[in-house]
Amino acid sequence: MTNDRDLAALLGETPPPTAAFRLGVLARAAARTRRREARRRAARRIAAFAAIGLAVPIAGALGATLANTQPLLIVLAALSAAALAALAALAGPRGAVRLVLGR
Repeated sequence: MTNDRDLAALLGETPPPTAAFRLGVLARAAARTRRREARRRAARRIAAFAAIGLAVPIAGALGATLANTQPLLIVLAALSAAALAALAALAGPRGAVRLVLGR
């Protein structure tokens, strides 16, 4: 992106010789990148929740009951809490607030 033609190639438009055109192209490209990343995050969340939603009925179909799986669930809860604490410690004080609040 060294000249107006490179910027115009991003949009498929002919470049007018203005700085507003350059800013507009960069703003559109940044918005497109943000939307692409948001879609990727949404796809990962959907896949994770779908896997969780499928794991419970499959475990039930295989004969797993709450009494059988309770020790495993306790270990998973402890590991999840430890992972969350480690992520919060790595993120620092301000990062921990972002991690917990999702901002």
